[in-house]
Amino acid sequence: AFPLCRVTVTALHSRWKQKRAQILETIEAEQAFSKFSHQERQVIEFFVHSGGACVSWGAVNRSELPFPRPALNSLMARGIVHLSAMENGTEAFQLDIDTFDTAQGVFSASNEAEPDPTHDARMGAPLGDSIPF
Repeated sequence: AFPLCRVTVTALHSRWKQKRAQILETIEAEQAFSKFSHQERQVIEFFVHSGGACVSWGAVNRSELPFPRPALNSLMARGIVHLSAMENGTEAFQLDIDTFDTAQGVFSASNEAEPDPTHDARMGAPLGDSIPF
């Protein structure tokens, strides 16, 4: 009976620690998100409305959504946005995944984003930028 009790208590404690760590990560991400300027939030919102944490230069240039370049540079200096290369060799902007996850919750709660009909959800890129398999 003692080993069974010990295994049960150990499992419960492990779950509690994991849940606590997740809550702390969420709180830290929300606190970090609240420190972004209005323009930085516009850039982050752009990623959410584009449907992914990686967007191409072409998608940025074609979009009507605000994408302030000074705020982009600020997010790059903070280590939140990085330049990356897409499969077809074009440059793209990659948003930190934890920041993207937090932003999805913030922006989807404030205004339910409708799917963009010009966006190819399978490829994660706007139509016309899709790469054939």
